[in-house]
Amino acid sequence: MQFTYPLFSGDDETGFISVKKDGLRLYLEAQCKHLEGIHRAWAVSGDERLLIGVLIPEGDSMGARKVYNISSIGAFDVSRITHGDTGAPQHNSSWQRCRNPGSLFADDVAKTAFDMGFEYFARSTETGKVITVPWKGGRFPMPGLFCLCSVECINGRQMVVIRVDGEGNLCV
Repeated sequence: MQFTYPLFSGDDETGFISVKKDGLRLYLEAQCKHLEGIHRAWAVSGDERLLIGVLIPEGDSMGARKVYNISSIGAFDVSRITHGDTGAPQHNSSWQRCRNPGSLFADDVAKTAFDMGFEYFARSTETGKVITVPWKGGRFPMPGLFCLCSVECINGRQMVVIRVDGEGNLCV
């Protein structure tokens, strides 16, 4: 069975990757529009990346292909691939690791709604804070706030996002 996922270069969706598992082999392919410079394509699964290869010009697009023996990919979880990335430099951002996201909320229920098994990030905005956590599928990082979250692509990764105003109130 073959699956297709978006390929990101920084914040821009620039193409796709396809993943096919056939017996003991894993076939990866990346296709994208032409990018300036030298770029590698990677399959992304949670916090892990698996190299597809250097993107080589193919007419007005670029591509890379790689075949792995399943036993050689170690802990990389093929079933949790969410997207591909080119390893392009991400924009200089103000995202900071947030060890206690509940402390940013005024509401007592919101303060305890976080599964601390995830790594959270936050940044300040003009109106308050934005809290994010990489989306890995499976269990949800903020179960008590599920209806108030969105999933957005930030720096080429799918992130669960929730916004808080300057007083610690949820923004919807």
